[in-house]
Amino acid sequence: MAFWNSALYKYMLFGAVGIILGLKIIPPTIIEVFFVFFSLIIVIAAFKRDLVYVFSLLSYLLLIEPFSRTYLLDIPYLFLEYFMIMIMVIYQFNPIKKIRKNHVWLIFFILVLLFEILNTSRTIDLRYTRSIIVNSFTLFSALILGAQSSISNQGLVKLCSNLSYAGFLLTCIVGVAHFQGDIKYSLESNFEASNGLAPVQLSFYLAVTLFITYFKYLEFKEKNSKLTCLAVMAAQITIMGLTFSRGGIYFFAAMFLLININAIRRLKFNPSYLLNFFFTGLVGYFVFYFVVDKTGGIILERYSEKGASKREDIIAAGIEMYKDNPIFGIGTGNFNMVAREVKYFGEVSGAHNEFIRILAEHGFLAIIFYFLFFICLLKYIYKYRSLNKFYIFSIIMFLAFNFGSIHNGLKLGLQSFVLFISIAYTNSYYRLKKPL
Repeated sequence: MAFWNSALYKYMLFGAVGIILGLKIIPPTIIEVFFVFFSLIIVIAAFKRDLVYVFSLLSYLLLIEPFSRTYLLDIPYLFLEYFMIMIMVIYQFNPIKKIRKNHVWLIFFILVLLFEILNTSRTIDLRYTRSIIVNSFTLFSALILGAQSSISNQGLVKLCSNLSYAGFLLTCIVGVAHFQGDIKYSLESNFEASNGLAPVQLSFYLAVTLFITYFKYLEFKEKNSKLTCLAVMAAQITIMGLTFSRGGIYFFAAMFLLININAIRRLKFNPSYLLNFFFTGLVGYFVFYFVVDKTGGIILERYSEKGASKREDIIAAGIEMYKDNPIFGIGTGNFNMVAREVKYFGEVSGAHNEFIRILAEHGFLAIIFYFLFFICLLKYIYKYRSLNKFYIFSIIMFLAFNFGSIHNGLKLGLQSFVLFISIAYTNSYYRLKKPL
C-alpha cells in the first residue's frame, strides 16, 4: 500500500501519461473531452473554496498548455487564461480575505492595466491585441487571488508536489521525440527536438518545474523520495539541454545558486545538506557528458555562441520606438507591426520582453508604474521573510515571473500562476499575527 502512495508511483504514473501523449496515439478529440471534463472538476472545486486544491489541479492543465496549444486545436488558444480569470470571478462572490492597504503594488499594476485598455484605441491588429489584453487580465486575476489568499507550509508542499509531477509529465511528452528516431541537432532551438512544442516557451516550463523538484529534494521531508527526485531532475535537465533553448538552463542555474546560498546561510554546512548537494552535482556531471555525447558536441557550440538570438536587436528596436513616441507609446499590441519598419527591426516580430513592450507601446509613465509595481511587490515579499519558513521560495517565484517576462513576454498561464504562489505564500503571515 505504501508504494501506491509514494512519490515514485506518482512520477511513474504521470510519466506514463506524458509518454502516451508524446507518442500521439490517442485521437485529439478524446484528449479534448478529458481536458474539458478536468476543467469542470476544477470549476466545481472552486465553488467549494479550497484554493490550494484548485490550483493543484490547475497545475496539470497549465503544464500541458504547450501541448494543448499545438495539438488540441478545438481548445481555444487562450482557454487557460480565460479559465484563470473565471476562477478569480468565482472567488469574488465570497472573497477569502479582504485586500489590505499594504498591497500598494496592486494599485500600480491597475494603473498599467488602464494604459493597456485605453491604448487599444490605437490598435492595428485587434486579434493580436486581444491576446495581450487577456494575458494582462490573467495576471491581474492572479494578483487579486494572491492578495486575497494565504497558503500554509502544508499547502505549499502540496502545490509544489503537483507542479513537480506535472513538470515530469511535460518532460516525458518532449522526451518521446528523443527516443523515437534521429534528431538533427543544430545550433538553434528547434521544434523537432521539443516534439513539436515551442522551444522558447518550453524552457520556462521546464526551468520552473525543475527548480520546484530540486526545492522538494532539498527542503521537504518526504519519505523515500530523495532518489526519485534525483532521477526526475536528471531527466528534466537532460531534456532541457536537448531542446537547445539556453534561457531555461541559465535561469535554473541562477535559481540553483540562490537557493543554495540561502541553504548554506541557514543550515551552516549541515552534513545532510552537503550530501544532498554532492548527489545533485554528481547527477549534473553525468547529464552534462550524456548531452554532449548525444549531440555530438554541438551543445557546446550552442552555449559558446555570442548574442541572444537577435533579442538584443529587438530590444534596441523597442527603445527606438519609445524615443519616437515617449509619452503615450505606439499603442497596445502594435509592437509586432511597427517592428517591420526598416528603421526599427525590418520584419514583423513580437517584443519577447514585457518591459520593452510596455515601454514602446505605452510610454514612460506606464513603464514607471510597472517598475513601481515590481519594486513594491518585492519589498512586500522581503518584509515578511522572517515569518515564512520558505520565504526564499516566494522570492524565486517572483524572479521566475520576471524571467518569463524578459525571455518570452507575458504569454503563458504558468507565469501568472507562479506570481500567485509567491504572493499567497507571503500572506501566510496572516496566520501568525494581525494583518497590518
